[in-house]
Amino acid sequence: VGLSATPGSNADSVQEVIRNLGISRVEFRSEEDPDVSPFCHKKQVDVIEVLPDDILRPVAESVVLLLRGVNAKLLQYRVVDRCDAENVGRFTFVNKMKQFQSSLPDNKSLEKAAIPKIYNLFNQTIFLATVLESITTQGAKMAADFVRLEVAKNGGQSLRDLMCKPEWKAVRQRLEECGRYTHPKMRRLEEVVLQHFGLQQKPHQGQHQTAGPFHTSASASPSGGDGGGGQCEDGNKPDGRGGDAVAADADGGGAIKRVIIFTTLRDTVAEIVSCLERHAPKIMPRVFVGQGARGAGRATGGGG
Repeated sequence: VGLSATPGSNADSVQEVIRNLGISRVEFRSEEDPDVSPFCHKKQVDVIEVLPDDILRPVAESVVLLLRGVNAKLLQYRVVDRCDAENVGRFTFVNKMKQFQSSLPDNKSLEKAAIPKIYNLFNQTIFLATVLESITTQGAKMAADFVRLEVAKNGGQSLRDLMCKPEWKAVRQRLEECGRYTHPKMRRLEEVVLQHFGLQQKPHQGQHQTAGPFHTSASASPSGGDGGGGQCEDGNKPDGRGGDAVAADADGGGAIKRVIIFTTLRDTVAEIVSCLERHAPKIMPRVFVGQGARGAGRATGGGG
Protein backbone atom coordinates (compact mmCIF):
# COMPACT_ATOMS: atom_id res chain seq x y z
CA VAL A 1 0.00 0.00 0.00
CA GLY A 2 1.41 3.38 -0.97
CA LEU A 3 -0.01 6.48 0.73
CA SER A 4 0.91 9.94 -0.47
CA ALA A 5 -0.52 13.42 0.02
CA THR A 6 1.75 14.96 -2.62
CA PRO A 7 2.87 12.31 -5.13
CA GLY A 8 4.10 14.94 -7.58
CA SER A 9 3.47 18.34 -9.10
CA ASN A 10 2.88 17.08 -12.65
CA ALA A 11 1.70 14.01 -14.52
CA ASP A 12 5.21 12.76 -15.27
CA SER A 13 6.33 12.75 -11.63
CA VAL A 14 3.11 11.02 -10.55
CA GLN A 15 3.59 8.40 -13.25
CA GLU A 16 7.15 7.86 -12.04
CA VAL A 17 5.91 7.08 -8.53
CA ILE A 18 3.31 4.66 -9.93
CA ARG A 19 5.92 2.92 -12.05
CA ASN A 20 8.53 2.65 -9.29
CA LEU A 21 6.05 1.17 -6.83
CA GLY A 22 4.52 -1.18 -9.39
CA ILE A 23 1.05 0.22 -8.72
CA SER A 24 -1.79 -1.30 -10.73
CA ARG A 25 -4.66 0.63 -9.13
CA VAL A 26 -4.87 4.16 -7.73
CA GLU A 27 -7.52 5.24 -5.21
CA PHE A 28 -8.24 8.78 -4.09
CA ARG A 29 -9.58 9.69 -0.67
CA SER A 30 -10.61 12.93 0.99
CA GLU A 31 -11.75 13.67 4.51
CA GLU A 32 -15.37 13.64 3.33
CA ASP A 33 -15.23 9.98 2.24
CA PRO A 34 -17.20 7.67 4.57
CA ASP A 35 -14.24 5.39 5.24
CA VAL A 36 -12.04 8.35 6.22
CA SER A 37 -14.37 10.83 7.96
CA PRO A 38 -14.73 8.82 11.23
CA PHE A 39 -11.00 9.28 11.83
CA CYS A 40 -10.91 13.05 11.11
CA HIS A 41 -11.23 15.73 13.75
CA LYS A 42 -14.34 17.85 13.54
CA LYS A 43 -13.74 21.32 12.23
CA GLN A 44 -15.59 24.43 11.21
CA VAL A 45 -14.49 26.32 8.10
CA ASP A 46 -15.45 29.98 7.76
CA VAL A 47 -14.56 31.85 4.57
CA ILE A 48 -13.82 35.51 5.23
CA GLU A 49 -13.95 37.74 2.18
CA VAL A 50 -11.58 40.71 2.21
CA LEU A 51 -12.64 43.28 -0.33
CA PRO A 52 -9.95 45.14 -2.27
CA ASP A 53 -9.41 48.79 -1.44
CA ASP A 54 -9.26 51.51 -4.04
CA ILE A 55 -5.75 52.95 -3.87
CA LEU A 56 -4.06 50.16 -5.85
CA ARG A 57 -6.88 49.47 -8.26
CA PRO A 58 -5.56 51.92 -10.92
CA VAL A 59 -2.09 50.36 -10.60
CA ALA A 60 -3.46 46.86 -11.19
CA GLU A 61 -5.45 48.13 -14.17
CA SER A 62 -2.28 49.68 -15.64
CA VAL A 63 -0.44 46.36 -15.26
CA VAL A 64 -3.34 44.60 -17.00
CA LEU A 65 -3.09 46.99 -19.96
CA LEU A 66 0.67 46.39 -20.23
CA LEU A 67 0.14 42.64 -20.00
CA ARG A 68 -2.50 42.70 -22.72
CA GLY A 69 -0.19 44.69 -24.98
CA VAL A 70 2.65 42.17 -24.68
CA ASN A 71 0.24 39.25 -25.01
CA ALA A 72 -1.15 40.76 -28.23
CA LYS A 73 2.31 40.51 -29.79
CA LEU A 74 2.53 36.85 -28.79
CA LEU A 75 -0.88 36.32 -30.38
CA GLN A 76 0.53 37.66 -33.64
CA TYR A 77 3.23 34.99 -33.48
CA ARG A 78 0.52 32.41 -32.69
CA VAL A 79 2.31 31.08 -29.64
CA VAL A 80 -0.55 31.90 -27.24
CA ASP A 81 -4.27 31.51 -27.79
CA ARG A 82 -6.06 33.79 -25.30
CA CYS A 83 -6.74 37.53 -25.37
CA ASP A 84 -7.65 37.89 -21.67
CA ALA A 85 -4.06 37.76 -20.49
CA GLU A 86 -4.96 38.98 -17.00
CA ASN A 87 -6.95 35.77 -16.40
CA VAL A 88 -4.32 33.37 -17.72
CA GLY A 89 -1.81 33.36 -14.86
CA ARG A 90 1.96 33.22 -14.95
CA PHE A 91 2.19 29.43 -14.91
CA THR A 92 0.23 29.25 -18.15
CA PHE A 93 2.72 31.62 -19.78
CA VAL A 94 5.58 29.50 -18.44
CA ASN A 95 4.02 26.39 -19.96
CA LYS A 96 3.38 28.18 -23.26
CA MET A 97 7.03 29.21 -23.42
CA LYS A 98 8.09 25.60 -22.83
CA GLN A 99 5.74 24.46 -25.60
CA PHE A 100 7.23 27.07 -27.93
CA GLN A 101 10.74 25.90 -27.08
CA SER A 102 9.91 22.25 -27.71
CA SER A 103 8.27 23.10 -31.06
CA LEU A 104 11.27 24.98 -32.47
CA PRO A 105 12.95 21.96 -34.14
CA ASP A 106 9.81 21.31 -36.20
CA ASN A 107 8.99 24.96 -36.93
CA LYS A 108 10.64 25.67 -40.26
CA SER A 109 8.58 28.76 -41.10
CA LEU A 110 9.67 30.89 -38.14
CA GLU A 111 12.52 33.29 -38.83
CA LYS A 112 15.51 32.88 -36.54
CA ALA A 113 15.50 36.59 -35.75
CA ALA A 114 12.02 36.23 -34.24
CA ILE A 115 13.02 33.59 -31.69
CA PRO A 116 14.79 35.90 -29.17
CA LYS A 117 11.97 38.44 -29.57
CA ILE A 118 9.40 35.80 -28.64
CA TYR A 119 11.45 34.70 -25.63
CA ASN A 120 11.67 38.30 -24.45
CA LEU A 121 7.91 38.73 -24.86
CA PHE A 122 7.28 35.58 -22.84
CA ASN A 123 9.60 36.82 -20.10
CA GLN A 124 7.70 40.10 -20.03
CA THR A 125 4.31 38.38 -19.75
CA ILE A 126 5.57 36.13 -16.95
CA PHE A 127 7.01 39.16 -15.17
CA LEU A 128 3.84 41.26 -15.52
CA ALA A 129 1.57 38.35 -14.55
CA THR A 130 3.65 37.85 -11.40
CA VAL A 131 3.48 41.57 -10.58
CA LEU A 132 -0.29 41.50 -11.02
CA GLU A 133 -0.58 38.44 -8.79
CA SER A 134 1.61 40.07 -6.14
CA ILE A 135 -0.49 43.25 -6.17
CA THR A 136 -3.76 41.38 -5.73
CA THR A 137 -2.62 38.75 -3.24
CA GLN A 138 0.27 40.34 -1.32
CA GLY A 139 0.03 44.09 -1.78
CA ALA A 140 2.22 46.88 -3.09
CA LYS A 141 5.26 46.24 -0.89
CA MET A 142 5.69 42.63 -2.00
CA ALA A 143 5.11 43.61 -5.62
CA ALA A 144 7.72 46.39 -5.42
CA ASP A 145 10.21 44.04 -3.73
CA PHE A 146 9.69 41.46 -6.48
CA VAL A 147 10.30 44.07 -9.18
CA ARG A 148 13.55 45.22 -7.58
CA LEU A 149 14.85 41.67 -7.16
CA GLU A 150 13.87 40.60 -10.67
CA VAL A 151 15.49 43.61 -12.32
CA ALA A 152 18.66 43.21 -10.24
CA LYS A 153 18.84 39.47 -10.93
CA ASN A 154 19.10 39.58 -14.70
CA GLY A 155 19.95 43.22 -15.21
CA GLY A 156 16.61 43.71 -16.92
CA GLN A 157 17.95 42.49 -20.28
CA SER A 158 14.81 40.63 -21.34
CA LEU A 159 12.64 43.36 -19.76
CA ARG A 160 14.45 46.32 -21.32
CA ASP A 161 11.66 47.24 -23.74
CA LEU A 162 9.11 47.09 -20.94
CA MET A 163 11.21 49.13 -18.51
CA CYS A 164 11.54 51.96 -21.04
CA LYS A 165 7.79 52.46 -21.36
CA PRO A 166 6.36 55.49 -19.52
CA GLU A 167 3.36 53.39 -18.45
CA TRP A 168 5.62 50.94 -16.64
CA LYS A 169 7.67 53.71 -15.02
CA ALA A 170 4.43 55.16 -13.64
CA VAL A 171 3.40 51.74 -12.29
CA ARG A 172 6.72 51.23 -10.54
CA GLN A 173 6.67 54.68 -8.98
CA ARG A 174 3.14 54.08 -7.67
CA LEU A 175 4.13 50.70 -6.22
CA GLU A 176 6.99 52.32 -4.31
CA GLU A 177 4.66 55.02 -2.98
CA CYS A 178 2.00 52.54 -1.83
CA GLY A 179 4.45 49.97 -0.46
CA ARG A 180 4.52 51.46 3.03
CA TYR A 181 0.83 50.79 3.67
CA THR A 182 -0.60 47.69 5.33
CA HIS A 183 -2.30 45.09 3.17
CA PRO A 184 -6.04 44.66 3.96
CA LYS A 185 -5.63 40.91 4.45
CA MET A 186 -3.01 41.56 7.12
CA ARG A 187 -5.35 43.86 9.01
CA ARG A 188 -8.17 41.32 8.81
CA LEU A 189 -5.84 38.53 9.91
CA GLU A 190 -4.81 40.59 12.93
CA GLU A 191 -8.46 41.11 13.85
CA VAL A 192 -9.19 37.37 13.63
CA VAL A 193 -6.18 36.44 15.78
CA LEU A 194 -6.96 39.06 18.42
CA GLN A 195 -10.58 37.95 18.53
CA HIS A 196 -9.43 34.35 19.00
CA PHE A 197 -7.24 35.38 21.94
CA GLY A 198 -9.81 37.81 23.35
CA LEU A 199 -7.52 40.82 23.03
CA GLN A 200 -8.13 44.38 21.90
CA GLN A 201 -6.51 45.78 18.78
CA LYS A 202 -3.86 48.46 19.13
CA PRO A 203 -4.15 51.53 16.87
CA HIS A 204 -1.81 51.51 13.87
CA GLN A 205 0.52 54.40 13.23
CA GLY A 206 -0.21 56.11 9.91
CA GLN A 207 -2.33 53.25 8.66
CA HIS A 208 -3.80 53.60 5.19
CA GLN A 209 -5.83 51.13 3.20
CA THR A 210 -4.41 49.62 0.06
CA ALA A 211 -5.80 47.58 -2.78
CA GLY A 212 -5.80 43.99 -1.67
CA PRO A 213 -6.66 40.47 -2.72
CA PHE A 214 -10.03 39.33 -3.90
CA HIS A 215 -10.57 37.21 -0.80
CA THR A 216 -8.90 35.26 1.94
CA SER A 217 -10.19 32.39 4.00
CA ALA A 218 -9.96 31.51 7.64
CA SER A 219 -10.90 28.35 9.45
CA ALA A 220 -11.23 27.76 13.15
CA SER A 221 -11.21 24.28 14.59
CA PRO A 222 -11.33 23.17 18.22
CA SER A 223 -8.05 21.52 19.04
CA GLY A 224 -9.45 19.07 21.50
CA GLY A 225 -6.83 20.13 24.05
CA ASP A 226 -6.87 22.51 26.97
CA GLY A 227 -7.05 26.11 25.92
CA GLY A 228 -8.55 25.55 22.48
CA GLY A 229 -6.87 26.26 19.20
CA GLY A 230 -7.42 27.54 15.71
CA GLN A 231 -6.08 27.95 12.23
CA CYS A 232 -6.07 30.80 9.74
CA GLU A 233 -5.14 30.03 6.19
CA ASP A 234 -4.02 32.20 3.32
CA GLY A 235 -6.49 30.89 0.74
CA ASN A 236 -4.77 31.99 -2.46
CA LYS A 237 -3.57 29.75 -5.24
CA PRO A 238 -0.56 27.66 -4.24
CA ASP A 239 2.45 28.58 -6.30
CA GLY A 240 5.06 26.11 -5.21
CA ARG A 241 6.98 28.67 -3.17
CA GLY A 242 6.64 26.73 0.07
CA GLY A 243 4.12 26.30 2.84
CA ASP A 244 5.50 28.25 5.78
CA ALA A 245 3.52 29.09 8.88
CA VAL A 246 3.49 31.21 12.01
CA ALA A 247 2.48 29.78 15.36
CA ALA A 248 1.40 32.13 18.13
CA ASP A 249 0.82 31.50 21.82
CA ALA A 250 -1.11 33.72 24.20
CA ASP A 251 -1.81 33.64 27.90
CA GLY A 252 -5.59 33.57 28.17
CA GLY A 253 -6.31 33.88 31.87
CA GLY A 254 -4.18 30.99 33.05
CA ALA A 255 -4.73 28.79 29.99
CA ILE A 256 -2.41 28.86 26.99
CA LYS A 257 -4.21 29.42 23.69
CA ARG A 258 -2.59 28.75 20.35
CA VAL A 259 -3.21 29.57 16.71
CA ILE A 260 -1.38 28.45 13.56
CA ILE A 261 -1.37 30.72 10.50
CA PHE A 262 -0.49 28.99 7.25
CA THR A 263 0.62 30.88 4.17
CA THR A 264 1.64 29.60 0.75
CA LEU A 265 3.63 32.80 0.21
CA ARG A 266 6.94 32.55 2.05
CA ASP A 267 7.69 36.27 1.71
CA THR A 268 4.67 37.16 3.85
CA VAL A 269 5.87 35.25 6.92
CA ALA A 270 8.07 38.09 8.20
CA GLU A 271 5.22 40.56 7.76
CA ILE A 272 2.84 38.32 9.73
CA VAL A 273 5.38 37.95 12.54
CA SER A 274 5.99 41.70 12.62
CA CYS A 275 2.25 42.32 12.82
CA LEU A 276 1.76 39.93 15.75
CA GLU A 277 4.89 41.05 17.60
CA ARG A 278 3.17 44.39 18.17
CA HIS A 279 1.04 42.56 20.74
CA ALA A 280 3.92 41.02 22.72
CA PRO A 281 4.09 39.79 25.43
CA LYS A 282 0.39 38.92 25.14
CA ILE A 283 1.09 37.14 21.84
CA MET A 284 4.39 35.38 21.11
CA PRO A 285 4.77 34.45 17.41
CA ARG A 286 7.14 31.73 16.20
CA VAL A 287 8.04 30.69 12.66
CA PHE A 288 8.30 27.18 11.31
CA VAL A 289 9.13 26.21 7.74
CA GLY A 290 7.13 23.73 5.71
CA GLN A 291 8.37 21.29 3.12
CA GLY A 292 8.67 23.78 0.27
CA ALA A 293 12.09 22.50 -0.80
CA ARG A 294 12.94 18.87 -1.49
CA GLY A 295 15.13 17.46 1.25
CA ALA A 296 14.79 20.52 3.45
CA GLY A 297 14.19 19.85 7.10
CA ARG A 298 11.78 21.56 9.40
CA ALA A 299 13.13 24.63 11.14
CA THR A 300 11.80 26.55 14.11
CA GLY A 301 12.72 29.91 15.43
CA GLY A 302 11.47 33.31 16.40
CA GLY A 303 10.34 34.83 19.65
CA GLY A 304 10.11 32.91 22.85
